Amino acid sequence: MDQGRVERTGLTGIDTFPYTPAWVFEGQYRAAPEGRRIEVPRLTSPRSTEAILAPVDLAVTIDGAEYVLAALQDFPGQRLVIFTDETNGDSTPTIGRWLVLPLPLPLLEPGSPLTVDFNKATLSHHHLNPDVFVCPLSPPSNHLPMRIEVGERALIHAASSQS
Repeated sequence: MDQGRVERTGLTGIDTFPYTPAWVFEGQYRAAPEGRRIEVPRLTSPRSTEAILAPVDLAVTIDGAEYVLAALQDFPGQRLVIFTDETNGDSTPTIGRWLVLPLPLPLLEPGSPLTVDFNKATLSHHHLNPDVFVCPLSPPSNHLPMRIEVGERALIHAASSQS
């Protein structure tokens, strides 16, 4: 690990939207076909795709409309919802953001209620170190047709960083 890398990049923090309680919802996991994998692009050069395990979907109702997002299991012990929304490209990165949902113990059965807090939306690991992290991108079905102006939005760098 290069302990000085962060200092050399000039990274001083992560910019976030203000916390907004209205972006906390009750959702639920829904069962997906046994062993389902979804082809997801990865941030490699050139771009590659990988079939990632997607054992459940996350259903959440926003402003009266239900959205069903694929939850990936790219790492043991968590479910990852990678989503895009109408902020991508202007106030958040074009590649989308993450909602990391820990696997509760005992595991929630499909249909069990689950708190979905978009205020906890994060940037991917790729933003912190694009040379190391070839993060998955959002499945096309995980686009939310609205502006989700909560959660992390961009890295903050010092006005001038030293090389």
